[in-house]
Amino acid sequence: MTLPHPALQAILVAVAMAAAVTDLRSRRIPNWLTVSAVVAAFAVRAALSGWTGVLAAAMGFALAMAIYAALFALRVMGGGDVKLMAALGAIAGPANWLVIFFITSLIGGPIVLVTVLLRGRLGKTLRNVWAILLQLARLRPPYEANPELDVAHPASVGLPHGAMIALGVGVFLAVARLV
Repeated sequence: MTLPHPALQAILVAVAMAAAVTDLRSRRIPNWLTVSAVVAAFAVRAALSGWTGVLAAAMGFALAMAIYAALFALRVMGGGDVKLMAALGAIAGPANWLVIFFITSLIGGPIVLVTVLLRGRLGKTLRNVWAILLQLARLRPPYEANPELDVAHPASVGLPHGAMIALGVGVFLAVARLV
């Protein structure tokens, strides 16, 4: 983990904050934000490091896209989340993106648990986790057996993932400054 160039840090913060605000307000992450973030990432990385920077942006983008596209295919993430993380991968580069992904997961887990507890859905959630594992073991998408497991289903317990990602970016930058 290395602290990105200040220009890339500024883009990371701006994109993550804009995504959090729009996701909290409308439960969507707009394409104009993610597309402009990818363009900015490639342009700034090219200006800072030439082809090495472009390669780092491409690798970060591809890594994030691969992981989040799989989650999208399982219908546990929305398309805006996929595009946001791919954009952040292009900005941060592959190694830093993995740290952001890990931190975001660590932050999101307890928040999901608290949300489930506050909504009185612990038993149902545990049954859903078991159903997900069984379906995946059978190489079947979990949402086919239970439509509620589709992130787009009205009864699913969804959280604004853009806000979780913004927290992950903030913690990443704070920790990277200390290391």
